[in-house]
Amino acid sequence: MGATLFKMRIQIIILISSLVLISCRQSTTTTTKKPNIDKLFVTHSDTAKKIKGVIYWDRESALTKIVLPITITTYIGKNYEPLDTALGDVNNDKIVDLLLVTCIQNEDSLKYERKTFRRELLLFLGQSDGSFKLTFRNKNAIPCLNCCGMGDPFGGVSMKEGEISIINYCASNCKSLDKYNFKFDTKGNNWYLDNIINESFCLDYQDYTCDTTKMRGLKRIAINVFDIINEDN
Repeated sequence: MGATLFKMRIQIIILISSLVLISCRQSTTTTTKKPNIDKLFVTHSDTAKKIKGVIYWDRESALTKIVLPITITTYIGKNYEPLDTALGDVNNDKIVDLLLVTCIQNEDSLKYERKTFRRELLLFLGQSDGSFKLTFRNKNAIPCLNCCGMGDPFGGVSMKEGEISIINYCASNCKSLDKYNFKFDTKGNNWYLDNIINESFCLDYQDYTCDTTKMRGLKRIAINVFDIINEDN
């Protein structure tokens, strides 16, 4: 009887010791995991990091072969040809509109001429019957071929939900991109300059800056009279 009781005590002691050892191991494992978890937070990417390339532009997307309806080509000036187009609803009437940029024919061959060859911006509003109506034309809104820097400064045009955007790209040792955003005003029945986003940097994005200028409270500039060279017009 005494021997049996002694064995039971030994078994209980062994069992308790095992439980304590397992508990210690679990505690040690938990302790070693904590630094790893903390380290993940320390090395996590900074979500407030300055993002390069805020202005999306792709000069190569300008079409070399643009097919337009005859009703629109009749508005293209003599010795001019289509350079770029954009589609979108810019007056919020749920009908697709067309933005057209034209330039002098074969203007690339005239790049080093001292003369300034203006490009023209034309807006056609879509009608309920599927036709387009010319709303305005402006020969000062689009950067000309030799107006800025060493390359073509025209970065493209875009349209979306009552907004028209024009991108100007000046490049030399340093680069500067300006995106002019015009928003539709129902009361004025026109598109007015709402803000200008400027992104500039030197080689390999050195001295990078990105600023947005809001036009609220300043002189309202309508897109049909906007002059990209003299912004304060």
